Amino acid sequence: MPTLVRAKSIDELFDAVFVSTQADVIAATKSALFERSGSHPGSRVLDGRFLVEPVGMRVPKGRKPIAASYVGKIVEDAKAVHLVKTAIDRASLHGVAVAPLK
Repeated sequence: MPTLVRAKSIDELFDAVFVSTQADVIAATKSALFERSGSHPGSRVLDGRFLVEPVGMRVPKGRKPIAASYVGKIVEDAKAVHLVKTAIDRASLHGVAVAPLK
């Protein structure tokens, strides 16, 4: 029967699998898994995903509604011209995806 092993950090997760062998599988964000898996021969990151960790932007409370619309347009424009995708690629963030255009 599988046992859930909890950890406080990605370091503890990798220690549980590769050092103390308390676990066979790690569940974490794709970027964290890709970052660490290269230094552990034989490990691999599975296709697909079981969670999405969205990142958002906001404007300070009390600002006019047009401020949020303006920020939203900037984000959508950046996605449309592949600026966000280029930044992700330049930073070598594997497993990170750009949200679809609205």
